[in-house]
Amino acid sequence: MKKTVFSLLFLLSCVTGFAQTESGSWLLGGTASLGSLSSGGSSISQTNLSLLPTVGYFVIDNLAIGASLPITYSSFGSSSSTSVGIGPLGRYFFLPGKVKPFLQAQGGYVSTSISNTGQSYSISGTTFGAGGGLAIFLTKSAALDLSLNYSSTSLTASGSSVSSTASNFGLQVGFLVYLSKGNKD
Repeated sequence: MKKTVFSLLFLLSCVTGFAQTESGSWLLGGTASLGSLSSGGSSISQTNLSLLPTVGYFVIDNLAIGASLPITYSSFGSSSSTSVGIGPLGRYFFLPGKVKPFLQAQGGYVSTSISNTGQSYSISGTTFGAGGGLAIFLTKSAALDLSLNYSSTSLTASGSSVSSTASNFGLQVGFLVYLSKGNKD
């Protein structure tokens, strides 16, 4: 146990340093997830693929304001859906060093096309998400993101009053690049 604690403290002391989250810098990157689910004994399976490209500008030290473009594809048996959205995001970093905790919030508009046994229709609505995690800087300008996130999406079918709300809580892993005029990495 003492060796484990000592090793973790040593690792953290080795990774402290300067990272590119000062005013005037940019962040580019995103997260991706792939999931598959099959029910025991059933031949129907579900597949989900999500991409969340992100761009942001540091308006002040440690605060980036930008946009995200969530893209999701899901299939379940003979049904499939594709969603594309756009919206603002904000991310705030705490503490100096190469391991930086952060909080993030994003929202926006989402449009979904659904195909079910030969019929197609569209739904649209709003989405909101919030979370927090750690940005682990591998270099001065590249970081691995680990975060816990919550999101909620409210959708309404076009030409209808039918609506639904879905919520999601999960772990995300992402990769971001931080750019500034002074980067040498």
